[in-house]
Amino acid sequence: MVVLRLHPLLHKLIGPEQARFIQARSSCDNILVALEVIHSLTRAEGKNAGIAYKIDMEKAFDKSRWSFVVDTLLSVGYPTDLIQLIMNCTSSPSFEVLWNGEVLDSFHSSCGL
Repeated sequence: MVVLRLHPLLHKLIGPEQARFIQARSSCDNILVALEVIHSLTRAEGKNAGIAYKIDMEKAFDKSRWSFVVDTLLSVGYPTDLIQLIMNCTSSPSFEVLWNGEVLDSFHSSCGL
């Protein structure tokens, strides 16, 4: 199974601030951290005042090139056969849309994650 082969390598790719796909972490943890930051910012005055930014990471993933994904996996030491398997799962599937009971032409993903 791909998941079991990836598990020992995940710590190289997923930082401590990320909550998804890590056992014993929850996306709710990040929500709580964000709420604490906002609370602190609203109470801060003068030199202690700050600013918070929200970045739309979905757009970053939409723009990722497949070659970047491969280069990243190679740089952290993933075996080439595993990278090929991952890329086959992410870059080669075709999709079909069912519209009003009619199947439209299939299409392949072209970029993004």
